[in-house]
Amino acid sequence: MMYIKVKWIHALSDEPVLLYSELDGERWEVRKIEIFADERMGYASLSVSVGGTRLGKAPLPSLEQARSNH
Repeated sequence: MMYIKVKWIHALSDEPVLLYSELDGERWEVRKIEIFADERMGYASLSVSVGGTRLGKAPLPSLEQARSNH
C-alpha cells in the first residue's frame, strides 16, 4: 500500500482542499478522505461512499508522470 496527501489550492467552495488517499500496488485508490475549506469531510472506500466522495476511476499517476504532463 501507498499513501498520499494532496493540498489543492483553489477558490472552489464545492471542491476539497485536502485529500488523503490509500493506493494499492497498481496505484488504484482503495480509500480516500476529502476535507473542504468549510471543514466538511467526505470518505470513500471500495464498499462505502459518504459526503459525495468517490474513488478515482483510473489509477493515479506517479509524481514523475504528473510532473511530465505539466
